[in-house]
Amino acid sequence: MVRQNSDPNKLHSVLVFIRRTLGKLNNCGQDYASLGLTAPLVELLRSKVEQICLDAAWALTNLAAGSHDAVPQMRAMKAHHHLLALLATGNDAVKEQALWVLGNIVGDSAEARDEMVGTELVERLAEIISAKTAKLTLLQVACWVISGVLKGRPFFDRVKGLVERMGNLLYIADQDVIADTLWGLAFFTDEPKDSIKLVRKSVSITMIVEFLKHENLLIKRAALRLSGNICVGDNDDVDDVIKAGCLPELIKILNTCEQREALKETCWVLSNVAACSEPQVDQLIAAKAIKALVSVCRSKFDLYIKREAVWALANACMAGTARQVQRLVDKKVLEAMLETINVLDPQAELTLLQAIDHVLASGSTTGITNNIAAMFDLIGGRARLEQLQAHANPQIYKTAVAILEKYYKMDESQLTLSLAQSEDSDSIMPAENARPMAMEDAQSP
Repeated sequence: MVRQNSDPNKLHSVLVFIRRTLGKLNNCGQDYASLGLTAPLVELLRSKVEQICLDAAWALTNLAAGSHDAVPQMRAMKAHHHLLALLATGNDAVKEQALWVLGNIVGDSAEARDEMVGTELVERLAEIISAKTAKLTLLQVACWVISGVLKGRPFFDRVKGLVERMGNLLYIADQDVIADTLWGLAFFTDEPKDSIKLVRKSVSITMIVEFLKHENLLIKRAALRLSGNICVGDNDDVDDVIKAGCLPELIKILNTCEQREALKETCWVLSNVAACSEPQVDQLIAAKAIKALVSVCRSKFDLYIKREAVWALANACMAGTARQVQRLVDKKVLEAMLETINVLDPQAELTLLQAIDHVLASGSTTGITNNIAAMFDLIGGRARLEQLQAHANPQIYKTAVAILEKYYKMDESQLTLSLAQSEDSDSIMPAENARPMAMEDAQSP
């Protein structure tokens, strides 16, 4: 039995045995919360002996890492009160171990995270990252906890002071600190309202773009996510990201990187830039970003990556003028779209069709003959649209029929069949080509 009034030396030996055993059981995939260890370990967090507090927190960390039930048990016992008290000690090793447990509680569920955000944990974290003499290992754990706290769009006012102090962490020459700081800021800007302005006051966009060059993929991906979220802001935000040299780095990633998530997120950032306005489309063309995206669509990459690339091209087409659209057509954008048509999910398919409609409409303004519509027919575009008349999704085949009616003379029997299908289905308006927002958290590490 583990008791507070046991001999400290013996108790230390017992706790070391417990946490080492728990660590070994973790590797065996066993859930051992039912062993009844949680309550006595939580009680030992109140010990006046710092070594015992450290040992108990370490054992609780291993317990939380290997059991689905451990964190709910800790929350029910209000373990966080004792852990937060340990953060007020002058012992960095004790603080570090207490943070490991708190980080496991934060990461257990959205409910647990929100509960912790409502405690003094946020203030304690701000103090730790602001301290000039904090140990590196303590900062590493603190940044990991912060990334969990900021995940899931926490209350803005509650974490504002913490975010304002995070910029200096990016000057620390440690990859774990940098990666977790960038991910925390990326999670925070998943909800663009007000968060982008706050992050921009704390962190230089030039520095964020510099991290796109980093060899560490976690850092590179976090910088990609943060850059993309900033590009969901206003035109000035997008312009500043471009001025910081973002486009050449994104193109380099597309041309040299083989990591699936990084490639997808790179296309997503370019998609947000493309959805902005006409000047940004010109800059994408000048930087050869369109050429790189077309290459992705026509490459061996899987549909997971191609979906983001073709969406970026679709956004560029929708945001572009007739002059810009003609330049995009010259760069084989329509051929790239045909690589993915009829194999995408319904939302992406509709966006692609709306972009094709916009491109064909631009052709009709260049003269008596719609040269773009004629070229699209020659490369097999019209035939692909006709195939979509048999699509199971009513929105998709209605949109395809509308494009065919608008730009091509359909055979009367084809038109009658398509109209009959439309009348038999619920009336559904094509979805707007909404600007891509922040990526889902599921893609984060």
